[in-house]
Amino acid sequence: MKLLHNYFFFLSFFFITSPGIAQNENLTDTYSEYFRLNSESLYLHLNKTEFLPNETLRFAAYSYYTEYQQPSLPTTNLHVSIYDKNGTFLESKVIYMQTGFGSGFMELDPEIYKEGEYLIRATTNYLKNFNEDLSFLQKFKISREKKEQEIDQYELQVFPEGGNLITGIENTIGVSLTNPAGKGMTYKGRLFNGNGDSLQLFEANTLGYSKLSFTPSAAEEYYLEVTARNGEEYRLPIPKPSNDGLAMETNYSHLGDFIFSIKTNDNTYEKIKNDPFLFTIHQEGKMKTANFQVSDSLETVLTFSRSFMYPGINTITVFNKKNEPVLQRMVFNRPGVVQHEVNANILNVSADSITIELTAPQLKADHSLSLSVLPGNTGISSAENNIVSAFLLEPYLPAPVDNAGYYLQPSYDMRKKDHDLDLLLLTQRNGKYFWKDVFNNPPREKYLNEKGFTIQGKVKNDLNFKKYRLAVIAPAQNLYEISDLDSEGKFEIQNIFLLENSEISFNLINSKNERTPAEVRYQIIPKKQYKDLPKATLSQKELTSGQLDENNPFGDSGSELATVSLEEKKEKIENPAWHTEAAEDINHTFVIDYIRNKGFKIHEYFGVLQIYSKNLTLEKPNGISPIVTVNGMRLSRFYN
Repeated sequence: MKLLHNYFFFLSFFFITSPGIAQNENLTDTYSEYFRLNSESLYLHLNKTEFLPNETLRFAAYSYYTEYQQPSLPTTNLHVSIYDKNGTFLESKVIYMQTGFGSGFMELDPEIYKEGEYLIRATTNYLKNFNEDLSFLQKFKISREKKEQEIDQYELQVFPEGGNLITGIENTIGVSLTNPAGKGMTYKGRLFNGNGDSLQLFEANTLGYSKLSFTPSAAEEYYLEVTARNGEEYRLPIPKPSNDGLAMETNYSHLGDFIFSIKTNDNTYEKIKNDPFLFTIHQEGKMKTANFQVSDSLETVLTFSRSFMYPGINTITVFNKKNEPVLQRMVFNRPGVVQHEVNANILNVSADSITIELTAPQLKADHSLSLSVLPGNTGISSAENNIVSAFLLEPYLPAPVDNAGYYLQPSYDMRKKDHDLDLLLLTQRNGKYFWKDVFNNPPREKYLNEKGFTIQGKVKNDLNFKKYRLAVIAPAQNLYEISDLDSEGKFEIQNIFLLENSEISFNLINSKNERTPAEVRYQIIPKKQYKDLPKATLSQKELTSGQLDENNPFGDSGSELATVSLEEKKEKIENPAWHTEAAEDINHTFVIDYIRNKGFKIHEYFGVLQIYSKNLTLEKPNGISPIVTVNGMRLSRFYN
């Protein structure tokens, strides 16, 4: 087999045709435009996933830009909701996020949360802009005692590599045996032809994935028979192969080059031998392309070094001369994926406590850390992924997978993990994104990032509003905002944060600073939404075995926002509002508390006070230093 190395590869295919270059540019521009808006990946770190009635579900929340490998700074409001197993809405809160981190809790009231399975979901207003559901979803369970494990229904599926099964050439197919939640089971299997002749044996890994290669004949039918670890037997027909088309085979060692073989049969070659094809490697709006023609040997081999590929998930798509995708496959490139090791050392053990020191020598900047401490071997935490897989793996997959965190955790045997991860990617029919959307339906920015809450209202007093301004006061948290009124008495105050069960008062102030109680009708935005979980989000793996069809990409510091009831004289309105822990004695307010409640970020340590604006940037993730004046004098750098 002849290998075309990188330097030779580009010289070979650069001069194919000028239309090929135009094809590259058009496709790259279209693909880049689809990812013009910055989507974020979300993750909730739950304290555990199995609860007793009346316990508290606590979580840390993370928001991350996968493309830039940076926290999502614009995200302030994170919507966290709980649903029953059928997707019926039960409860929601809005969590305050700062520099990509927040935290909150849900009280699992036994009157609402009976024994059974539930789903917790995290999303943002900005994610409504995207065609794909990019929310975070995690199951949890409430039970009084450990029950006998229910028998899962497993499904046997096959996935031709690249999406096509072609007669007359060797094809690779992936095989999976998983339940609807993506949990797999090991098995042993055989491939048979229509006459019942056993053609080869194969065996799955512990996660339920395997692969085999064979050369299908147009005159034959094929099927698989597997025996699972639990003794159950499954039988599945292999999809009927096509007489025309391209097939793909991928080979790479643990840290070696990626080798992609594009193969076809004699029947197809006569039809496409002069056609230009486009080989693309893409990730999150970035794309590298190269033109090629199918070799008269019926196999074209393309080789790429690891340094040429993007770190993490790379999607490989081959396009024909009409810009139609004809092959697609995902691979994972581990070099360049940044993971920092955290070491834990027990310093002291006493009767009722343990002192543990955590160190991460490689970290060079501030990071967020969330810990869940549970008794060992209890089985009360079974999250489907960890924060690494949630940001580096899950955003690219069409459905959740079992034990996703396993694939990216450092191990002494990374070769095995690379092999297992490649089997997983081989059995993903498509990625998160559909090419019909990329070409025809790019996201539009209709929804903006929410920043706190907005109070909108109208003053009902019979006055000349041009002579007054409105004061909005929440004494328990030192909220004091002044708003202008239009000629009809309407007002709007943006980007404010309210305590749970806040009492808000309104006063009209004239030019003499005289105050008059204001009668106000108002609402707080965003409003709480009582929506059931979308069916597309609720379903886990609905794709069946077989070749590509119209449904695949080739076809056409943690404070918490909560629900609060705010009472006004004539009506009661339920709206989301800010929740945090308030001091018991609110009559003795420190200056720094007032500054903090006005929307600034405060750092205090060893007598040093630092004040930052919450207008964050990638260059200054801690915030921009504001101007501070005391008694009319500007301070540049000061110490207590």
